[in-house]
Amino acid sequence: PQGRELNLEQRWKLLLREGVLPVSFQTFRTLSDPLFDDSIRQAARSLAVMVSEKGIVGNKELLLKEKDKGIIQRNLKSKSEKVIRDVSGFLDMRQAKQLIVRQAERSFAADELSRKAAVEIAQLAIQPNLFFNRSATEESEQKVLQSVKPVYFQVKKGEMIVREGERVREDQVVKLIAFRALRRQKMPALFLSGVAFLVALLLYLMFLYLRKFRPQVIAEPGKVYLLALVLVLTFAVSRLFIFISNALSAFTPQVELTAYSYAIPFALGAMLVAVLVDAQLGVIFATLVGVFAAIQMGGDFTFFLLAALGGIGAVYGVTQARQRTALLRAGLVAGAVNVAVIIPGNLMSKNPIGPALLHECLGGLAGGLIVAVIVSALIPLLENMFKVTTDIKLLELSNMNQPILKRLALEAPGTYQHSIVVGSLAEAAAEAVGANPLLARVCSYYHDIGKISKAEYFVENQVNKENKHKKLAPSMSSLIINSHVREGMELARQYKLPPLIMDAIRQHHGTGLIKYFYQKAKEQENADVAVVKKEDYRYPGPRPQTKESGIIMLADIIEASSRSLADPTPQKLEELVNRTIHDVYSEGQLDECDLTLRNLSQIAAAFVRILTSVFHARIEYPRLQSISDKERSWTSASSTGKAPRKFKQVF
Repeated sequence: PQGRELNLEQRWKLLLREGVLPVSFQTFRTLSDPLFDDSIRQAARSLAVMVSEKGIVGNKELLLKEKDKGIIQRNLKSKSEKVIRDVSGFLDMRQAKQLIVRQAERSFAADELSRKAAVEIAQLAIQPNLFFNRSATEESEQKVLQSVKPVYFQVKKGEMIVREGERVREDQVVKLIAFRALRRQKMPALFLSGVAFLVALLLYLMFLYLRKFRPQVIAEPGKVYLLALVLVLTFAVSRLFIFISNALSAFTPQVELTAYSYAIPFALGAMLVAVLVDAQLGVIFATLVGVFAAIQMGGDFTFFLLAALGGIGAVYGVTQARQRTALLRAGLVAGAVNVAVIIPGNLMSKNPIGPALLHECLGGLAGGLIVAVIVSALIPLLENMFKVTTDIKLLELSNMNQPILKRLALEAPGTYQHSIVVGSLAEAAAEAVGANPLLARVCSYYHDIGKISKAEYFVENQVNKENKHKKLAPSMSSLIINSHVREGMELARQYKLPPLIMDAIRQHHGTGLIKYFYQKAKEQENADVAVVKKEDYRYPGPRPQTKESGIIMLADIIEASSRSLADPTPQKLEELVNRTIHDVYSEGQLDECDLTLRNLSQIAAAFVRILTSVFHARIEYPRLQSISDKERSWTSASSTGKAPRKFKQVF
């Protein structure tokens, strides 16, 4: 500025702000010293020259992409060129500055301020001096391409490029690759639009099916998300196996590609849907995946049959799994269906029967087993993610060694025995009406776990004990009896029981009346003090929402009532069952589940059959003292091994 003189620090700040000399203040003061040492300038120059000669690039990542091929280094002044195979010796700006610091410490013997000044000046002086010449590279590539004479193969329409079973030559591979590339180039946008429209149409039709025939699935967003995830998983796994089959075919030319393609687990989605959601929906899903599989495999109808029928076979094999080997069985069924599709398809194509057909059948069988393995791995994960209870999970919960069931057996043995009989009744009734027998039985085992905390207040656990309700008011007794539903829910959460079992615990009494204590309260009622209300003696509900919960309610009441019969003859048992079902139905407790009058008749017949077996008449065995001496001697003679002359049967 005119009119005033700046001191050294002000001059440095001005130059720094203008970008003329971006160095530290210490370096600027060293350079401004009238006794400035020329060795600093010489050292800075030598450092900058040394680093620049190594070659500095602006973008080293771009250079490292060529490390396997090497580069051609061209000098712009001399126009000379040389081939560089190892590009790791070139530096970027950061490496160049670091090298200047290290080199100055080794070669410049001066004080710290002078060395720092030389380093900063050298770092300011260096610039990238090696640049990628795109135009020269492209020009060089064009020259090389033009120097190579093209090789043409003429393929006529209908010409056989390679026959099945024939060893493929190199020229045939070139033709096949060119033909595949040509097909991709000729794939018009209309074709892709058609595929997209077909996929959208199929998904929309499936949505209409769910809304019309499976509204409960649409009502639960979790199941919709589960179906979407299963669909995506099926496509992802199939694409992965298509890639693997192509790779395996390249390494084993003696095995046809179709043999590996038939092992693609297209039935994965159908089996997962059948296990996690619904078997009938699994069949629909198998058909949907069949269409998508045919599109994926270039419109081959064989793969539609393979995916659709194999998926249906897997659904059949896994429906109502009663054993842990059900998934393996379903995989074998899917594999067998694959083989049943492959053999006639091969015969219709007029292919000779030989090793190729054997390989294809083994591939189809392997596809079913691969499905079983993948489903076994995915089911626990999907169960936890979407809170789904499968038959396999129910089988685990039916094990009487479950901790909560062991507690029930030890702390409330009467309730434990009651639950087992209820389970047998519910299973038989569920099988009779087409419900899930396994679900009904397992829910029955857990429906009364809430009685553990106050087991002595329930009559089935009061063997040779005083009835504690004698000293309680009816209202208090009702509260204790009522509380076993709430406490059962708390135990279910504590032991992480699935939602289906928790629903059965809440619903197995519905909003029914605790009749015994209600009648007792009515007998003791004093209108001047308080009026007895039915609402105070009802269970909290809700009423049963499914067939299985309705069956468990009936089985629970009937099993408890049957124990009060003095002489449980078949006629009395049948009368008890019919009267109980009529009372529950008349009270409206079954209005919200799907049980029909015909179902109730079938349930009654199943209950009578099981109860008759439980309370069957027994033959009275004679005491040992009633056996005559002759019979005793005969028994003794028989024990000696002598052949008896006459056999007398003793009961």
